[in-house]
This record gives sequence, C-alpha cells and structure tokens, in this order.
Amino acid sequence: MHLWFLLLSLLLPRTAIVLGWFWGFHYPFPHPWDLLSWVFVPRLTVLIMVYHWRGYGFWFWLHLFAAMMAYGAGGRTIRDRRRERALRG
Repeated sequence: MHLWFLLLSLLLPRTAIVLGWFWGFHYPFPHPWDLLSWVFVPRLTVLIMVYHWRGYGFWFWLHLFAAMMAYGAGGRTIRDRRRERALRG
C-alpha cells in the first residue's frame, strides 16, 4: 500500500479509493460489494483495506481513530440540529 493512499484516505476516503482503483489496487471484497462499501461506508472500507495490507500497525490504529472521530462528529451534528429544531418550534 502506498503512502499517498494512506495519507489521502485519512481526509478523503472515497477519493483515495477511486484513485487506488485506477492505480490498480486489489480490494479484499467480492466484486459487487466493493462498490457498495465504497459508496456507503468508505471509512470502514479503508480500514479493512489497511488491515488487509498492513495488519494491526500504526496506520490501522490511526485510520480507526479517524473513523471514530468522523462518525462521532456526524452524530453530534445531527443531535445538535435536532435540538435546534426542537427549540425553534
């Protein structure tokens, strides 16, 4: 796995997966699932790819932390929006 993929996938996982596909990376998924996983859970897809190629190393834990922060921040944003709507009306 290339360093550019590891770094880019921390910030832009879908873009990194598409560029990796053009670069010729082989994904550890059967064919119909690679597109679905890329669309619906890109951070989990990257996490599985990092584990598949690098194991439980530094990059795996860094990507796991980034995924937890991204999904945690998304949940907080939705909760705050709901709270604002409830207060407004």
